[in-house]
Amino acid sequence: MDSGTMLIAQMAAVAVAAYVGAYWAKGGQNKAIHRDLDKLLDQTYAVTQATKSIEAAIF
Repeated sequence: MDSGTMLIAQMAAVAVAAYVGAYWAKGGQNKAIHRDLDKLLDQTYAVTQATKSIEAAIF
């Protein structure tokens, strides 16, 4: 390969690597957000159950 073709191939490889890296990073963020939302839903459920239990004890 001549140097021009090699340069273009390297630039393409760098672009693909950057895209894949960004894609994986965003996927990691999405998984973390879903884990956090699941934790919040569990906590909300627990608080709701505690509130219902307290209301039942009062009334």
